[in-house]
This record gives sequence, structure tokens and C-alpha cells, in this order.
Amino acid sequence: MNKISINKLKILKLNNIHIQKNIKINTNINTNIKININTKNIYFIFSSISFLQLYLPIINYCNKKNIHSVFFTRKNSKNYACPITNKSNNIILNDIIKKYNIKIKKLDDIVQLNNDILFVVDGDIYGPNEHNKVESVLFRYNIHKNVKIISLCEHLNFLWAYNKFIDKVNYVIFPNNIFPKFYNFLNNKNIFLGNTKFDDIPEKNIIFRKYNLNTNDKYLLFLYPKVKYIESYTINSLHIKNLFNIFRIIGYKIIVKTRPKDIIFSDCKGDYNIISDCYPNESLELMKISELCIYFSSSAIDECVMSEIPMIDFVVDNHIEKRLEFLYDERIICQIKNWKNISQIDLINKINNLEKKNNIIFKEIKEKYMYTHNSSAEKIFNYFLK
Repeated sequence: MNKISINKLKILKLNNIHIQKNIKINTNINTNIKININTKNIYFIFSSISFLQLYLPIINYCNKKNIHSVFFTRKNSKNYACPITNKSNNIILNDIIKKYNIKIKKLDDIVQLNNDILFVVDGDIYGPNEHNKVESVLFRYNIHKNVKIISLCEHLNFLWAYNKFIDKVNYVIFPNNIFPKFYNFLNNKNIFLGNTKFDDIPEKNIIFRKYNLNTNDKYLLFLYPKVKYIESYTINSLHIKNLFNIFRIIGYKIIVKTRPKDIIFSDCKGDYNIISDCYPNESLELMKISELCIYFSSSAIDECVMSEIPMIDFVVDNHIEKRLEFLYDERIICQIKNWKNISQIDLINKINNLEKKNNIIFKEIKEKYMYTHNSSAEKIFNYFLK
């Protein structure tokens, strides 16, 4: 089948955002495949433990509809994410498959699929380097053309993966049409059904019990900077402790959230240190019970917006000024570049200038740039399976 491309480069203004419009219609893969709705299985390529936050809400919803889930697992060259070679991840996987009644099939069996639904994350490309593309199952196996391949988005990883995998999938699910428009990834395969990582976040009382937190305290979530930023930005423990001191003066209890691969200064663990990267998304859980979120050149702004929590972005990456720039609103976020030795007065003033948690502004931004439905898994189910 011939590839049809229509390229129109045009600068347009959408919701006060300048967007470069590049309309590309790709017909390499049929997006109107008929699916056998009598099938009792849906399939997932599982190559990173972090995919659980995206997959399990779908699996959980499908279990209620008596549709079973099957994982094709593969090794990941990044051991901290690998569900097979990393022992702790493998323990998590084994617990999950028992709890959610997930079947595991050999990777080679993927070629036997026909008229089935297969979920991947970012085209199963995990990482920006070219060898990560080679590891992708979509590039290593000749999957039947009648398999409907649906790609979910994890954070901003689609920025380096989208153009590599778009010819290999039938659909890419984004939270909102702003995402592909803003980053110039317009394609008729894009659909807008939300993001499942925001599903299944428990109620506050459950979260307080899970982390053994006092409901009377005021919490600040501190998303610890990545190792590469600590090294390149020459951050030391004194810079972190200066921030801690100011936050404590205001009356916050500090929850430091790190990932298993992170390195943290031994004297910078806050009042609570939580290390995880699984399901439910624990950053989202902690945002739900915190009043302020701190991060360092992260893409966590979408998580903060959906959690309706004000945030401060301490800049440590000078290559990208703002991630998900269209979500920036000075009423809910403050970006600080020279923060290492920031004074108590300056930081307190910046915090006081932000709107409080759950302000109506968050709801307006969610409706305009994200979405307002409660279950993306249900949206996905109704779109593909109902």
C-alpha cells in the first residue's frame, strides 16, 4: 500500500500557543481493522516495570468484563526497569500476575496473534538511543497485519520515539489533542482518550494509612532531582537542606519521593523517604494528600495539574526551558532558575503567590489541555472493545 503524506507547514495560534502544523496522513497500517469482539484476551508487550501504572487500570477494568490479559515479557537493557533480570521487579511482576490473573506467553508466540488487540508503550521503544529501537518487539517480530496495535504514552518519552514507531502502530493514545499539535506530531492515528496512569488513585484516607501519615500534618511532596542533574548542575546536600529548612519553617512535613535508580544524599531524605516506581502511581497518591509539590526540571507538571496541586520547578536542565509548556500558568506554578542559595523571604513570597490546592483554576486547565473524565481505562475499553 502506498504511503500518502500531506505536509502543510503553517504557524497557527491555538489557545495562545504557537503551533507548527504538520498534517501527515499515513496509510501504511489499516486503522479500520475489524476486531473479533468475541475474543476473551487482550495482549500487552511488557518491557518495563513502570508500564504497570499504564496497563493495570486497563487490565483491572477488563477483568470486570471477563476479558483476560496476556503479557509478552521481554528483557530491557536498562536493568532498573527490566521485569525479568531485576530481581525486585520480577517479584513485583509475579505478585501482579497472580493478583490480576494475567497470563504470560513466550515472546515468539506474538507472531500467532491475528485479529487481536495489542497494547504497547511508546512503540515499545524504551529510551532515546537507536539501540532501544532495535530492542522493540515491533521491529524484531513480523506481527500479523490484522493485529490492532495501540500505543500508550509514558511521560514525554514519545518525543524521541513517536517518529520511529508511528508506522508500526494503528493508534497512539494522547490525553488531549494539544499534545501532538504542540510537538508537531499530527497524524490520523492519534486519538484522545486520556492517560490511564491517573486512574485508580485511592481515596485520601487509604493513602494516609498506606504511608502511615498523620492526617493533621501539612505535607510537601519533594520529587528528588535525577542523578544526572545533581552531577551536571553541581548540586550538593547544602542546597537541598537550605530548601528543607525554609519549608519546615512554613510548617511543612517533607515527603521525599525517589525512584529505585536514583541516588540520594544521606542527609536529604526529608521527614519521609518513599522509594518506588510502580502501581498505583505513588507520586500521584502523594500529590493527593500534599499541599505543594517541588520538582527539578521534570515533566511532572501534568501530574500536578491533574492532582490540582501548586508546584515549584527548580531549574537544573538548561537545555529545555519548560516541559509541557502549554500547561504553565503562573497562578499554579513558579519556575526558579537561581535557587541554590535562595533566601527564606524570596521562597516564601513565591509560595504565597501561588493559588492553593484544588483551586478552580486547575479544573479550567484540565478541561482545556488535559481531560476531565474519571476513567481512561473505561474510555479505551468503550472505544476498542465495547
